[in-house]
Amino acid sequence: MLIQVNGCLGNLVIWMQNFKCAIIPVSKEAIVPKSYKGVEYLSLYPFIKKLPTDKQIDKLWIIEESKKYVVFDDWFHKNTQPFERETKIY
Repeated sequence: MLIQVNGCLGNLVIWMQNFKCAIIPVSKEAIVPKSYKGVEYLSLYPFIKKLPTDKQIDKLWIIEESKKYVVFDDWFHKNTQPFERETKIY
């Protein structure tokens, strides 16, 4: 695990295990940004965001683009990669 300070968003936690890597943006702001755009090498990795499912159950999501995402549990345990969807996540 690596924690890096970024002037725009505050702290970033990068989760690396079993060769998987994702970024968890952590913000001090009252209104959290809807999306995250990494700078330099951080743009290579998807980011993690907590959002409700269609059944209103909070889940962690691995997000590559607004229409390319997957539930964290599937990504981590089943190695399911983010995939294209019709609905934007943010």
